[in-house]
Amino acid sequence: MKVAKRSFALNPFGRGLQRGKDQGQAGFTLGPIGGLLCGLLWCGLITPLLAEESAQAQVQPQPQVQALEPVPVTVSGEVTEAALQARIKETEASSTLDAAVKQERLSLLQQALLDLKAEQKFAARYADYVAAQEQAPYQIEVLKQALSLESPVQTAQDLGVSATTELAELEKRLAEQQSRRLKLESTLADIESELHKQVGRTASARQRLEEARQQLRQLVDESLEEVEGESASLVQARTQAKELRQRALRAEIKALDQELLSQPVRLDLLRAQRDMNARALNYADKLVEQLRGLTDQQRLAEAQRATAKAQEVQESAQGKHPLLGELAEQNTQLASRIKDRVSEMERSNGLIEEARSLMKRYQDDLQSIQQKLEYAGLSGALGRALFEKRRSLPDLGQLRQRLRQREEVMAEIGLQQISFTDERRHLADLGQALTEMLSPLAPAERLLVETEAQELLASQRELIDRAIAQSSAYMQVLVELDFAERRLLQVLEEFDELLAENLLWIPSSEGLGVKTLSQLPDHLADLFAAEQWQALARASVAGHAYSLPLLFGVLVVAVLLGLAPRLKQQVLASGQHIGNPFKDHIGLSLRALLWLLLRALPWPLLMLLMGLQLRLTQEQGLVALSGAALLTLSPMFLQLRLFWLLCEPDGVAQKHFRWNPIHARLLRKELMLLMLTMLPAGFFTWISGDVQGGVLNHLFLILGLLAIGRFLARILHPGKGLPALRVGMNRQGLLARSRHLWYPALLAIPLAMVALILLGYFYTAGVFVRGLVNSLLLLFALVILRELVLRWLLLRLLQARRAVREREREEARARMEEESSEEAEVLPRVEEPEMDLDAVDTSSRKLLGTAFQLGLIVGLWFIWAPLLPAFNIFNEVELWRYTVSSGQEAREVPVTLASLLLAGLTVLVTLASARNLPNVLEIILLKQMALDAGARYTYTTLTRYLVVGVGVTVFFSLLGGSWSEIQWLVAALGVGIGFGLQEIVANFVSGIIILFERPIRVGDVVTVGEVSGVVSKIRIRATTITNWDRQELLVPNKEFITNQLLNWSLSDQVTRITVPVGVDYGSDVGLALRLIEEAAHEHDNVLADPAPLVTFENFGDNTLNLLARCYLPSVDRLLTTVSELHQSIYVKFNQAGISIAFPQRDVHLDTRSPLEVHIVSDKAD
Repeated sequence: MKVAKRSFALNPFGRGLQRGKDQGQAGFTLGPIGGLLCGLLWCGLITPLLAEESAQAQVQPQPQVQALEPVPVTVSGEVTEAALQARIKETEASSTLDAAVKQERLSLLQQALLDLKAEQKFAARYADYVAAQEQAPYQIEVLKQALSLESPVQTAQDLGVSATTELAELEKRLAEQQSRRLKLESTLADIESELHKQVGRTASARQRLEEARQQLRQLVDESLEEVEGESASLVQARTQAKELRQRALRAEIKALDQELLSQPVRLDLLRAQRDMNARALNYADKLVEQLRGLTDQQRLAEAQRATAKAQEVQESAQGKHPLLGELAEQNTQLASRIKDRVSEMERSNGLIEEARSLMKRYQDDLQSIQQKLEYAGLSGALGRALFEKRRSLPDLGQLRQRLRQREEVMAEIGLQQISFTDERRHLADLGQALTEMLSPLAPAERLLVETEAQELLASQRELIDRAIAQSSAYMQVLVELDFAERRLLQVLEEFDELLAENLLWIPSSEGLGVKTLSQLPDHLADLFAAEQWQALARASVAGHAYSLPLLFGVLVVAVLLGLAPRLKQQVLASGQHIGNPFKDHIGLSLRALLWLLLRALPWPLLMLLMGLQLRLTQEQGLVALSGAALLTLSPMFLQLRLFWLLCEPDGVAQKHFRWNPIHARLLRKELMLLMLTMLPAGFFTWISGDVQGGVLNHLFLILGLLAIGRFLARILHPGKGLPALRVGMNRQGLLARSRHLWYPALLAIPLAMVALILLGYFYTAGVFVRGLVNSLLLLFALVILRELVLRWLLLRLLQARRAVREREREEARARMEEESSEEAEVLPRVEEPEMDLDAVDTSSRKLLGTAFQLGLIVGLWFIWAPLLPAFNIFNEVELWRYTVSSGQEAREVPVTLASLLLAGLTVLVTLASARNLPNVLEIILLKQMALDAGARYTYTTLTRYLVVGVGVTVFFSLLGGSWSEIQWLVAALGVGIGFGLQEIVANFVSGIIILFERPIRVGDVVTVGEVSGVVSKIRIRATTITNWDRQELLVPNKEFITNQLLNWSLSDQVTRITVPVGVDYGSDVGLALRLIEEAAHEHDNVLADPAPLVTFENFGDNTLNLLARCYLPSVDRLLTTVSELHQSIYVKFNQAGISIAFPQRDVHLDTRSPLEVHIVSDKAD
């Protein structure tokens, strides 16, 4: 036969043909020709022929492609890798070349070396493809002939083992065949992976082929420019680099042509190898299953014999010495544990086969669905099939839980093995162990039990050896089971992700039309058929209804219903103490919420019990669906009922949380209507899904959506709903001005879902309805929690204010004069938040609002996270492309619709973070540190700038912007801005310098030019200064950097004041100096260090001038301190009889002429 004479040693892919050479034998008889074929197969033909990275796609037979053959460039001499390496080293070692010329020559030589290696690689690849095209048809023929021959399955008898074979031999053969099976499985997985990688290779190979041809044309047409004065060596390097680049491109084009030509036959060979390996793996599975059954049977038989023998010895030891009985009992327990372990191993082996079977089935289904999606796209028929697949998937949560539990079992077995090993080490020397055991006994007793005790110890050592062996075998089985189930979990997760990505966008039903609606009467008749509801009634009163847990639950419901009136009275009574400063506390609200929960619990609990009862019946159809519906709806019912009770008249919402009674009544009314419509609609949607087809569940779901839409329309109405008060109070606010946008958008959500149902997207609408309802329930829960925390903060604030008022009254009684001095304060001041109760309340509310928003975001994330894989479809919508350079390579990266949506989300997150994150940072962290208000303002402002900067960077990176591409634009804008907006840029940079260097801070008293006041705000362009007249002055930031700045409180808050005093001539100056110094020392705001200084300055025209220099801790009370010192000095001088001088004037009369004197009376004539 000519086929047998051909050589198959050549690997058509360049590597890996001989990899699976020793993976076992076929195990079937084919005669002389068949034996030759099988010999060829098992010498490597069934192993995966792994292709080079460039041969990774499935193609159809292609016509002969003519490669582009450009005009060759004349090359002087053969270029070798060694020659290029030598020239590179020579250039690197040269000291005479110019640095620029040396660098350019090195770059050309290195590129030439890379092109030479690429040429060699493509030439080898071309040879592989040619060989594959020649040899693969014969290899395929051999494989097909082998597959066409029926071969008997190799059995355990063929290996010379049977049920009577020793356990050790069986375990050895089982380990050998398991190892062989794993090799076959790995080989098959490699082939499957290679076949999977072939998808799309045709398009990429053709694209690269066109690119290479275009590059070669450009290179051929391109002429080398001669540069005057350029060295000959550089010209030669440039010419050689061009020649080698052309050769590399020719070799690549040739290899790509041959790859496309040989690809069909190579793929046929891979498929034939896959089929051969699959059959061999099937035979190996059956053989391993036989050997495992024989091994488990032998293990169980030995364990049963050991158990029987141990029990027999234990029975014979009864009535003998207690030590013998104890040893016999230990041996019996040990034998029983070995027997249980063997049973567990047998069960685990069954689970291994089940996991492998499931993995193979779902893996095939996954590949099939992937191919259907690739070729057929998203269609309604495929959507319904995917929907059924999604419902039939195993529970991934249970599988993950099983894996976690197995880890604990494996750890426990490991500890048992260590314990058995320690016991076996103790029994290594039986004589020593026996001596230690019998040492407490008397010599006469020792002689009586020594022989039997030694036999029992020997038996125990043998049992321990078996236990260690069984534990090791069981551990190996568990490891194998764990591996199999983890692979199954991986396949299921991939399957689930694929379904999640596509199900949302595929119609899962026919939708509602004339044809489907015409079937409505029949479906209604089927749904309300008497026999179904009779079966449901019988199931609800089945035997399980009288089980103890269910009876206890019904008893709890009855008790709660009986206590409902009393619980309501307790809730109303707790509201009577709200607002009483001596009786109001947070415990009242907590107890009221507990009473409300107990009042809301009975009916949802009864619904839950009914659902459990129906599930315990294990029946199908309407009974099972009703049980699942009741179990699903009961938590929702509890939350809605709790919120409904919360809004009752004079209840918790009105009394404890201070809600508007009108809003509470509106909520209570609409919640009742929502429960009466949405809960029945949800129940019938659930039970009509499998029982009656798709018409009824569509209609009931639409009814539920309309109920939700009505609830949202009534509650969120800008003029009559909950936002009405805020909209009316602030007509120019954002909420009021945008009401014509957000209100219709919210109402459009349920209407859009109704439209989806009508179009057949029932699964999509159901997912969104579930998320919408859960989001509403999350909002209700967070509102209750927020109101509770807000009430607690309010009570704390009221207590703090009462404490402040008590302290002020006590201080007022002790020092009434200080109160008037505080009212004389004139100096403007930026208050420290931690010292102001109103500021504390505002900060707490901000923190609570931020926590509420964060909790809402986290909750919504957990609710809507399962939908995120579905939005991967937006990655397939390409908008534009941009080029990314990586080293010497450049690649194009697409910007997709997902990137655009993510960029929009980035903008929203950046705006929210820039608004809230600095405030949260200040409240939580900065106030706990030793920082003043100015430092905190600096940190929060810089944090805001950092958040905005990061957000802008992420935004542009998502849209394809990079520094390498926009740096020229930034440079141009920098030049333009530098000339056109230099003042604004100067102020911007000055603002950054102020925030980092901090020459001024919020709260500092500064003087800039003729302006003095307190710094109240530092913005990016200008700083706000509040002067002494409470006027706000905007000063450009550049003024603080370029001009002189006087900061009264930058590094030292201490400020000096001067108090000038003038006394009459003849006054006691020494006494006056002492009195002034006493007044300074007696004042609380004057520092003792530095000490006040009082001096006699000079002799004035009418006064003796004295001056007091005093130091204050800050400028906050400067004017008040000066005024109080003046008053104190005046009082002390009056008491000492010292007169404060006033100006004196001498009047001189001109007596050179008579003086005219007129006497005027102030009385009228």
